Amino acid sequence: MEEPFVPTDFDAPLAFAWSDFHLEPLGPQHNERDHEAWMSSIDHIRSTPGFTPAEEPNWPVAMSLERNLEDLVRHARDFEERKGFTYSILEGDDVVGCVYIYPSRASDHDAVVSSWVTESHANSDDSVRKTLATWIDEVWPFSNPHYAGTTSSATDLGELLEAHTEAWNSHDLDSLMSLFSKDCMFEASGGDEVCGTRYEGFEMVREAFAAVLDSMPDARWDYGRHHVLGSEYGVSEWTLTGTLSDGRRLEVNGCDFLTIRDGLIVLKNSYRKQRPPLSKSF
Repeated sequence: MEEPFVPTDFDAPLAFAWSDFHLEPLGPQHNERDHEAWMSSIDHIRSTPGFTPAEEPNWPVAMSLERNLEDLVRHARDFEERKGFTYSILEGDDVVGCVYIYPSRASDHDAVVSSWVTESHANSDDSVRKTLATWIDEVWPFSNPHYAGTTSSATDLGELLEAHTEAWNSHDLDSLMSLFSKDCMFEASGGDEVCGTRYEGFEMVREAFAAVLDSMPDARWDYGRHHVLGSEYGVSEWTLTGTLSDGRRLEVNGCDFLTIRDGLIVLKNSYRKQRPPLSKSF
């Protein structure tokens, strides 16, 4: 017999309030407000941990109010049948986001949690995620939930370091940027400034990463060695190999010093050996 998602004696909360926000179980009564909220913020939600195209390829995509109602009815039914729990995040009467609590497909987690807020509330994204992660830990009966975009242990931080290197090797810019906060910063290994060239903000960092990947389509960061140095700090060592546009090859050791906040990278500080590119005949 299949194990229930939550124990039979657990009563799922019907409300939770903090700061200017509160939760209500998502249902048909939220349809117009919910539809307006996420339809106005598709690009922002697609850059939110748990909802990037690599993680959730089928949503959000534009749909009718009627189709959205079908989704809300399904979530309400899951809540009633205790198969999953979805809440609207409200500010007053306005829907400004959602949080989803469902069984995990991964054997090392018993629940997976994800949340989004509207683009107009993007500055609250991290704080909402942090508050709800604490609520999940304190109120819900899970032993090891995974909340997309948060880091709760050294194991999770180590996995984040590995995921960062894997995203570079996959050349998947969306997956890579899903690991970074909206106010992230990248300090490159070269440049005229004492810190190297500094890129500030999500879009500037994304453009800088895209330029790196475009400059070496076959680039790889191999032999990864990852070190957790605290709850919000880690170092990844690697050997970069790749072919430059003029045919010369790079093969050089380097490392990233990564600062983490609420499970997302806020600063990537890169270093590498000053080894000249190798000749085309290499």
